[in-house]
Amino acid sequence: MVTNLASFADVSAPRDVLLNLVAALMGFLISQFWRVARLRLSFRGLRGFWGVYAGKCGVVVFGRLEAQLLLPSSGLVQMLDDVIIEGRHEEAAARLAAYLVQQENSGLIGVADLEAYAYIIARLDEINLSSPSSYALSRPTGAIDSTTNLVLIGGEDVNPETKAWMDRLRCTYRNTIVGEKNSISDSRYEQLVPHRESLDGASGGSQVIDYGVIVWAPEERSGEGRPSVLILAGAQGLGTLAAAKATFGQQHELLRRQRTYRYGFECVVRCVREFSATEALMSEKVDVFWPKALPPS
Repeated sequence: MVTNLASFADVSAPRDVLLNLVAALMGFLISQFWRVARLRLSFRGLRGFWGVYAGKCGVVVFGRLEAQLLLPSSGLVQMLDDVIIEGRHEEAAARLAAYLVQQENSGLIGVADLEAYAYIIARLDEINLSSPSSYALSRPTGAIDSTTNLVLIGGEDVNPETKAWMDRLRCTYRNTIVGEKNSISDSRYEQLVPHRESLDGASGGSQVIDYGVIVWAPEERSGEGRPSVLILAGAQGLGTLAAAKATFGQQHELLRRQRTYRYGFECVVRCVREFSATEALMSEKVDVFWPKALPPS
C-alpha cells in the first residue's frame, strides 16, 4: 500500500507542476490580451480624434517667437515711451528686460507651444499616425483659407491665426490681460479663469496650476471647402502643453463633445502639478471642464 501511494505521488507531482505552468501561461496570455484590447480601444479613440489632422490631412500652425507681438497687449509700450521721453534710457532697458523675462517664464513667448508641438508629434508616432506639416507665422493673415485641416498652437498673443479663427468662430473663451498677466475670460458669462496659480503643497512642496483652452470646429462649421480647426491655446505657464495633453488623455470625452455639439465646442483645460520640497515633479493631472457649444455660422 505504501509503495502504491509513493508511485501515485511520483506521477501526480509532475502533472501538478505542468497544470500550474499551463494556468500561469493562460493567465499571462489573458492579461496580455486584455492589455492589448485596452490599448486598441484607447488608440481607436486617439486615431478617431487625431486622424483628420495627421499626415497630409493636416497642418500645424504656431506663432513665430517674436517678443514685439506681446508688447501692445500689456500697456508696456506707453510706459516705455514716457520713460524714454524723460531720458531714462537705462531704466527703460531694465524694465523691458524684466518684462521679457516675465513673459518667457509665463510661456507666452512660445516655450509651452514648442513643447506642445513636440508632445503631439511623439504621441502621433506612438499610434502610428504620420506627423502633419507645420510652419510659423509672424503676422496676421486673416484666418488661413485652406482645405487642409488646421491645428493652431498657442494663444492669441503669439499666434495670429488663433486670434483670427477665434474671431471667426465667435469663441467666448479669450485671452485677457489682467495686471500684466495673461488670463482666460469668459465673455458670455463674464467670468475670469485664474492665470497660473502657485500654491503650497504637502510636506513642504508646492502645487502649480496652469490653464488653457481647446476649441474644435468641424468642416461643416468652418464653411464649405474650409478645414476642420483644432485650437490648443494656453494662458500663462504650460497651458498650451496641457491642452495638447488633454487631447490624448481625455480623447473619449472630447469625442463625446464632438458628437454632442454639431457646430463645434470650446472648453477650458486645467493642469495640476504637484512638486516635492526639492522641486521634483510628483504627479500631474490634466482635465477639461466648462464645455460650451460654438454658435452656428
